[in-house]
Amino acid sequence: MGLIPKNLISVAIPGALHKAGKSSSEANQDLVRKSLSRDSDDWTHEYLNSIIESLGDRLSLAPVRPPQPKPPEPRIVLQDELTEMMTKILDANPWIDRNSYENGERIAKAFMEGPPTRSIYDMRDAVSRVSAYLKRTPKPLPPQFPDKDFGRPLINGMPRLPLNATEAEQRAAKLIQSVDLIERLRQKEKWDAAQNQ
Repeated sequence: MGLIPKNLISVAIPGALHKAGKSSSEANQDLVRKSLSRDSDDWTHEYLNSIIESLGDRLSLAPVRPPQPKPPEPRIVLQDELTEMMTKILDANPWIDRNSYENGERIAKAFMEGPPTRSIYDMRDAVSRVSAYLKRTPKPLPPQFPDKDFGRPLINGMPRLPLNATEAEQRAAKLIQSVDLIERLRQKEKWDAAQNQ
């Protein structure tokens, strides 16, 4: 083994103590430094190891660390259970677009990266972690006036005018078509008023 320069001995001592199973405390390092020969400026690793060995019981042992417990294995979640949990979460959060494939992917990824317990509560937490990135359920369209009569012809067999008939269509219409249109527009106004209450 190579020589240890005098200016690096303070770096080599803790490593040699550790290798020998001794504590690298300041007290142990001082004992080793005092035992080194002052006759030389350079020491070998063998010489340093022999000094540590000769000090024997005068050096304190390295602290024994208790073994760290292994983290628990993640619980395996079957597809049926995952689907059931996802359904409960989506039912409880109607704002989440359940038809979005990306939402399912994001929630599942956050759930699988979460705690190993993998319960419904972990899925709820996963949803809250990714909620800013989830697509929202589109707002429902406002209800439309049920114009039931529009598809049926008038008594004389003529077609009915649509509620949004243009001015040109209204001018070209027969009297019976105009009267029917006005009646249906009044029904729509009443319906709209009832919806806005």
